[in-house]
Amino acid sequence: MNLTKQKRQIALIHGGRGAEHNVSLLGAEYVMSILDREKYDILPILIERDGRWIFEGGEVYPICFGGVSGLYNGETILPIDCAIPLLHGEFGEDGRIQGALDTAGIPYVGSDTVAGGVCMDKGLTRAIARAHGIPTAQGIALPRHADIDDARAAAESIGYPIFIKPTRQGSSIGASAVWDEDELRVAFARAALYGAVLIEELVTDKREVEIGILAHRGRHTVSPVGEVLCHGFYDYNKKYGSATKTVCPADIDDRTAEKIQKYALTLCTAIDVRGPLRIDFFISGGRLLFNEINTMPGFTRDSLYPELMRAAGIPTPRLFDLLIDDAIG
Repeated sequence: MNLTKQKRQIALIHGGRGAEHNVSLLGAEYVMSILDREKYDILPILIERDGRWIFEGGEVYPICFGGVSGLYNGETILPIDCAIPLLHGEFGEDGRIQGALDTAGIPYVGSDTVAGGVCMDKGLTRAIARAHGIPTAQGIALPRHADIDDARAAAESIGYPIFIKPTRQGSSIGASAVWDEDELRVAFARAALYGAVLIEELVTDKREVEIGILAHRGRHTVSPVGEVLCHGFYDYNKKYGSATKTVCPADIDDRTAEKIQKYALTLCTAIDVRGPLRIDFFISGGRLLFNEINTMPGFTRDSLYPELMRAAGIPTPRLFDLLIDDAIG
C-alpha cells in the first residue's frame, strides 16, 4: 500500500489586469519562497495585463469538465486543489476573479465574489460602517458618469480641503489631496479615469493604523494594531517604497486598540468576509475613523499584513496552511 501523502496542487495566480500588477508580482515571488514544497505543488499562473492566463509559456483557462476542475491548456485539464488569487485592487479583490473560479468549481483563498465586491467599493463599505455605528470621514460617493459640476457641488458641501479617490481602486491609485477649487478639475479627472469617485474631507494630522484578521472556519484571529509611519501623503510609491516604516504594536492606548478591534470584527461579520483581511483606520484629533477593508492585502517581504499576523502568533507559512485548509473545506 502506498502511504505517501499526495501533495496538493496550488495555483498561485498573480499579475492581473489592474493597476497593482507589479505589486502582485513581488508578492508572488515572496509567497513562492515560503510555501511548503513538502505539502504543495505550486503552479504559478501569470495573468498578463491584457487578461491572458499563462502557465509555462502557454495560455490556460479555468474550466470544469467531466467532474474535474482545473486549468485547461488546450490539450488536458491540470487539476487544481486550491487557487491563491494573489491579486490586488480592480480585477483582483473586486470579485471578478473569484467569480471565474467559482464558475469553474475551483476552491480559492479569500473572500467570495459578493464580499469582495462590497469591500472594494469604498462608498458602500463606509455606508455599512456608519449603519453599524462606526465613524467614517464625511464624504460623498459620485457615480461613474458624474461630471465636474457634480464634483464641485460635493466639494462645496463638504468644504475644502478634500480628498478625491476612485471608489473601486486600491493603493492610493488615482487619489489626490485637493486644497481649493483650482486643483479640483485635474484631481477629479485623474480619479474618474477609474470610474466612480469618492469625495471626502481631507483628514489632516492623522495617524494611519491597521489591523490584520484571519477569518478561518468561522473564527477570527485578530492581530495587535499596527501603524504606518510615513511623512506626507501615503501614496502608491511610499506604500511600496523604503521610505515607509511600520510598527506593531502601535503606540496607542488600550481603549483605542480595543475599539479598533471591535469595529473590525463588526465589519467582518456584517460583510461576511473570509481569509486574509487588513482593515485600516485613521486617528485624528481624538477621532477614530474607519477607512477601508483589503480582502487580499499585500504579501511582499515588507508588507504589513504578514507582520501583523506574525505578531498574532501565526508565521506566514502557517498562515497559508490555514488559508488553503479553509478554502478546500
